[in-house]
Amino acid sequence: DSTVMDPNMSQGSGGVDGNKEALAEIRKYIMTNISTDNRRPLFTCSLCHKQLRNNTNMISHIESEHFAGAYEHVCQFCAKVAKTYGALKKHVLRYHKNEQLM
Repeated sequence: DSTVMDPNMSQGSGGVDGNKEALAEIRKYIMTNISTDNRRPLFTCSLCHKQLRNNTNMISHIESEHFAGAYEHVCQFCAKVAKTYGALKKHVLRYHKNEQLM
């Protein structure tokens, strides 16, 4: 199993933008550097060394591959629980795009 769980990570729920504490903790595992070939940022997972060009995709990778089930992200509008930050964002855009954020 490639899942890495940190016992110091807190579980919790967040608003429409997800669990901000969870995102802050997940970002600790992202290393950023500039690639030499085209000067674009390259994001590296410090747990498995996977490299991606997009920070949002790296957050999704770390949360789903290394901290699966560690956090719940709760929709502010309908209380639906999403397993990942990305899943919550997709839900909000699909079902609540015309609703006002609190």
